[in-house]
Amino acid sequence: MLWQDIVPLVGNLVFTVALIPSMLSSSKPHKATCALTAGILLTYVATFLSLGLVVWSIATLPNALGWLVLLFQRR
Repeated sequence: MLWQDIVPLVGNLVFTVALIPSMLSSSKPHKATCALTAGILLTYVATFLSLGLVVWSIATLPNALGWLVLLFQRR
């Protein structure tokens, strides 16, 4: 695995961990923000997969799922 694979993996992990306080808080981002961010990230996942960038897809997917969790959490 190259360092260019490790950087997005770690970066997306940090972004995903940063979402945890929002998931646990009663204060949530606006639904439009959650939907747009999750949609863009899922588009990235599909794009990375189509280019054969499996590690990048795996790195981005948890972040997209975190935004989906925020989207569907009760407000």
